Amino acid sequence: EERRTAFFGEDVHIEVPSWSDPQVVFRPRTNSSYEVPLLQAGRVTNPNKTELNALGHLVLKDVQEEDEGLYIIRSSRNVSISKNLVLSVREPPPVLLYNQSAVLGDDYAGRLSVSDRQVVLHSVRMTDEGSFTVLDRDGHTKTRTCLNVRHQSFLHFAYGENLKMKLFLHYSNLNVVYRSKLDHQDRVIVNQGVLVAPLDPQLEGRLTVDGSELVMKKMHPADTGLFKVTDLAGFTVAHVYITVYKMAPLAVAILSMLGLIAFMLLVCLLSCLYKIHKRNEKNKKLTLIAQQAGKKDGEAFRQVVHEAYSRFTEESLMTSVCDKPSETTEVTIKGLEVSKPGRYQTLPSDNFLEMSDSGVEFSHSGLPLDSDTEAV
Repeated sequence: EERRTAFFGEDVHIEVPSWSDPQVVFRPRTNSSYEVPLLQAGRVTNPNKTELNALGHLVLKDVQEEDEGLYIIRSSRNVSISKNLVLSVREPPPVLLYNQSAVLGDDYAGRLSVSDRQVVLHSVRMTDEGSFTVLDRDGHTKTRTCLNVRHQSFLHFAYGENLKMKLFLHYSNLNVVYRSKLDHQDRVIVNQGVLVAPLDPQLEGRLTVDGSELVMKKMHPADTGLFKVTDLAGFTVAHVYITVYKMAPLAVAILSMLGLIAFMLLVCLLSCLYKIHKRNEKNKKLTLIAQQAGKKDGEAFRQVVHEAYSRFTEESLMTSVCDKPSETTEVTIKGLEVSKPGRYQTLPSDNFLEMSDSGVEFSHSGLPLDSDTEAV
């Protein structure tokens, strides 16, 4: 049985279990034998007074004194399964906050500002819930506003993840209760600012509270439920709804296979890029070697031709002094005919200079042979 106190004009949320056919009935405090159905077959019976919100909660709108009593949540198929909520509606004693000159009360200093046309309350807290009334100089009510403060969080976790929940205040100033969705049993974690030890077997070893943070390790689907955080006076600080889901084995298998395929494709791509890089490096090295070899061979060939031509020029000068002017001196150097010292002309393709690894072969008429020259 749960007991709750509400103020006049406040909206009260009643959590409806996810049964197959839930039912909510009301027994007034003044006549406990009389039952008023509020919810039947998933539908509200009095939309002007109650409504179902997106969370599946039954909301009692603008509660008054006649709403005090017992609310029974049960299954229409199995009456033995039920939950009870005892609601009390109170008008708290009035507290003067502003006396036409200054803001009174330490809790509202710096948060309450009053002008000619409006009253502004900054940094609203859970303890600010209630009725705010503005009176004129004669004490007559000018306006009255009911303030409801709610903080609800909906957290979703995968199987095996850790829960880290902010409590907004140090746990020594709070009450923390956990209600599992499986059995709807309240498990007290912090009672009047004192950690409960030992904890419930479902929470023992996995749940810790440090300062203003609650940590729960290795969440699993059975942990789905509600954390209710209230201050020492019983005012709600936060409601945190926890949902833990576990993927189906088929989905896990498909995701694992897709991950493996993606990994293999990545490995193949990296392997291809590495091979292309190595091949480019090899081609660069071969090109560089070929260029260097071509330069060396060309220099060697030019050096041989230069030496051969220099020797031929020297011998031609010596021969021109001894021989007749009409004699013709011929030498074949790479397709060139030298008829006189210092002059040369193109020869037919059958006259050429032959070069081998042992030296250079010349064609020359009218000159003596030596070790480096061969007559043709």
